[in-house]
Amino acid sequence: MIIKGYSTRQFAGLKNMDIQFDENLNVVLGPNEAGKSTIVNGIVHTLFNSVKVGDRSTHDKEFKKRFMPHPGGDYIDGKININIDGEDYTLEKEWGISPSIKFILPDGTVMKDEKAIDSFLRKAIIFGEETYKRIIFSKQEDLKDAIRFMTSHDDTNVEVGDFLRRTVMELDGVSMDELEARIDAQLDEMYKRWDIDKEYPENNRGINNPYKVGIGKIVEGFYKKEDLQQKLRDARKREKELEDAYTTFKDLETNLASIRKRKAELEEIEADIRKRIQLEPGIKETEKEIEVLKEINKNWPGKRQRLTELLEEIDSLSGKLKDLDKEKELAGKAGERDRLVKKIQDVEDAEKELKGIEKEIIDQLEVTSEDIEFLDDKNLQLKEALMVINTVNIKGKVIRVPDETDISVSEGLEEQKRVAEGDEFLAKGILTIKSSNGLEIKISAGEQDMEKTVEDVELFRKQISERLEKLGVESIQEAKSIRTGQINLEDKAEKIRTRIEIILGDETLEDIKKLLSELQGLENARNLEDITKEIEIVGEQLLQKRIEKRQVMDALTLWEEKYSSEDDLLDTMVDKRAELKLKAMELEPLKRLPEEFETTDDFFHTLKISRNELDSLNTEYFSAKERYAECERNLPETSFEEMQTEFKTAQGEFNRLVRKGEALLRIKKAFVHTKVRMDQDTDKPLVESMSKYMKILTSNNYDIREIGESMKIILENKSSVKIPTELLSTGTRDSVGLAIRLALAENLLRDRKGMLVLDDCLVDMDPERKEKAVKMIIEFAKDHQVIFTTCSPQTAEQLNGNTIELQ
Repeated sequence: MIIKGYSTRQFAGLKNMDIQFDENLNVVLGPNEAGKSTIVNGIVHTLFNSVKVGDRSTHDKEFKKRFMPHPGGDYIDGKININIDGEDYTLEKEWGISPSIKFILPDGTVMKDEKAIDSFLRKAIIFGEETYKRIIFSKQEDLKDAIRFMTSHDDTNVEVGDFLRRTVMELDGVSMDELEARIDAQLDEMYKRWDIDKEYPENNRGINNPYKVGIGKIVEGFYKKEDLQQKLRDARKREKELEDAYTTFKDLETNLASIRKRKAELEEIEADIRKRIQLEPGIKETEKEIEVLKEINKNWPGKRQRLTELLEEIDSLSGKLKDLDKEKELAGKAGERDRLVKKIQDVEDAEKELKGIEKEIIDQLEVTSEDIEFLDDKNLQLKEALMVINTVNIKGKVIRVPDETDISVSEGLEEQKRVAEGDEFLAKGILTIKSSNGLEIKISAGEQDMEKTVEDVELFRKQISERLEKLGVESIQEAKSIRTGQINLEDKAEKIRTRIEIILGDETLEDIKKLLSELQGLENARNLEDITKEIEIVGEQLLQKRIEKRQVMDALTLWEEKYSSEDDLLDTMVDKRAELKLKAMELEPLKRLPEEFETTDDFFHTLKISRNELDSLNTEYFSAKERYAECERNLPETSFEEMQTEFKTAQGEFNRLVRKGEALLRIKKAFVHTKVRMDQDTDKPLVESMSKYMKILTSNNYDIREIGESMKIILENKSSVKIPTELLSTGTRDSVGLAIRLALAENLLRDRKGMLVLDDCLVDMDPERKEKAVKMIIEFAKDHQVIFTTCSPQTAEQLNGNTIELQ
């Protein structure tokens, strides 16, 4: 993986920065505090830090403290363009009040799920977060701590054994056996009486049956955590009981005060409400009586006038109804006239149609049913005779004919025809042979009398022909067609005669015409249906008027009986108004029913409930108060919050011990693995890489020849003198450190194009060695991306890479 660009709107002290990196050597140049380290931190955190940053963990607090803008900024962000195996990706993150993440793939696909993005990046960039932080982005002086950290961190993708070996190289001569003994002693101290597989004390001896002596730190921490957890549960239970008792007590106290106040408010107006109950119905009744009197006084003259109008309207409608009854009678006769006219017309139309059909029957040729039966019978007999003849064949051939003799034959019923020598012939049933010299021969086939059958055929044909000629038709089918038409016309005529009989009934056409002549002069009469509808309307109007008349008369009669006259009615109204005024004066000072109550029944029901609730709550209140005091006496001396803090501390300590034990197990495993690998000389590639870089840096004055039993790096000079690193000068030790750094990166990246971030590691080198180091870095940058940070313009000029200058 290489980084093509980094940008941010704000991150710590960076503002609106956009940097593009070359794929090989890049030099970030700037004075101290210009932001060089912040750029590196921005890249690292954009790559690896979650956008969800809380306020609890030390990591999150440190992140916010170091990088969130002060004093008032509420967000930071970062965007990097990276290239992995030749394909470009973009990763954007924002931390703060609206955290967000976006990852753009080479095909433009956008991912926004942080877990999915992290999973993709872990697979794509090969090495884990800690490998990049501790090796790729590490400062030179932090290298030793970085290697030590890698031996106990879960997230690295680099083998722990590799880094253990490199760590041991810096352990200042501690022997492998001594180191192994230390690891074993620490493991025993941590895991004694602890079942690693079950993650529980051995023999299932938990807090209820604990070991008393001979336990390791993890079991001790477990018992302490579990004991505090039990106490915490008990404390929480007792505090919860106290909270519930206090809440109940205070709620009852509040309710009691509220109900007392409510009861007092209602009792204050109780007497006035009861007085109102006595007065208001009478006032309402008097008001209703006055309204009734006012309405009667208003309507009395109008009622008298309306009675007069109604009497006139009833007389008018009665007369109109009589006229309509007479008109209805005439309209009934006019309807009878129309019926007779239609009946006459229907009969005459039918007789006219009948005459036309009868004429058509007369004009047709006369073919009777007997004619059809005769023709069918003779035709059947003819077919039967022909069938007899046609069933027998007579076949012959003229062999020889005498000179001057003509021979003719008749084949069945066919005409005679001349034949010559060699002619063949075929006759049906009978054969006749004649010659010019008078010879005649008839030959019949079969046992039947064929001559008689031939004669019958001739006879039947003649009879059929004569009957067809008599009828004036060409064929039997034509005769049948004519007969069918006659039958249809006769049926049609019969139906018309039947229709005429139905129309006339018992009457004759002359009788109907006579009745019609008696109904002359009614042509302009109105439709009976219209007259009937109008009679119904007028009758309904008359009924309504009579009902209204009765209502008006009843009202006037009632008023006269009750009030005698209109003047007496006015006197009664004056008396009622005086009575109403006196009652209103008595009601005025009384308090009204509150708006919350619809009726006085609601008011008194609520007052009764308040009194009952007050009595009940008093008892509950004193009981709850005593319960609260009892719970308070039962509280433990240590508060729940204090116990919770102790428990969290114990739990954190237990988890720390477990992690420490797991780290020791990993170290032990890696140690054994490394020990085997060292015996097999597996450090050769790393030694060769370091040696290569050391030769370049020291102009071949020093070479790494071996790694001793104490895992110390042993250098050898040109005189073959072996020198431990602690005896070297500062500049030479820096050279060793740079060689280790480049060797680590080279072995880590191998054939994959990757990156390495270097702080200014050339400061303490003499000019000659610095020149060699510059060449070595340039050489390394041919295969990998290098980001070199420095505050020295001279160093930047020597490196001659893509220079990014910061102000």
